[in-house]
Amino acid sequence: MNAAGFSNFILSTISTAKIKEFREGVQSIFQWMSYFNLDLKYLGNIIIAETKPEELAQQAYLGIIDALKLLPDEKINEVKKRIYPFDGTLDFVNFNTIIPVRRDLNDLKFTDKRKYPPVYRLLNYERTRSIINNLVDEFLNRINIT
Repeated sequence: MNAAGFSNFILSTISTAKIKEFREGVQSIFQWMSYFNLDLKYLGNIIIAETKPEELAQQAYLGIIDALKLLPDEKINEVKKRIYPFDGTLDFVNFNTIIPVRRDLNDLKFTDKRKYPPVYRLLNYERTRSIINNLVDEFLNRINIT
């Protein structure tokens, strides 16, 4: 919440093991958005998927629906308008780029004995570079449209 206080945008991550925590977190975010920060935009969720990303995407969608139900009626439409991209539905609350669960993406241990940070080393892998570039492109597109 402190970080969000200094930001214009929020995005969330969701993985198989974090669905309960995600739902609790997104409820707090939307309650906070509805009462305190009129400029805050919710850019959506980045899915970290082990096997079935479409199930996680559905859970993310349902988590946001649940979070909105807790708000007073007059706040719901106000908050929906700050979810990207908003077209009258909440079908597009997730980023299109899915991060697959892979050892090289998850085992990002950093020690000062290594010359480069782990993400820099991972950019040598074409697949990883493609995932990161796609996320950056989609993120920039979303903040430019909002």
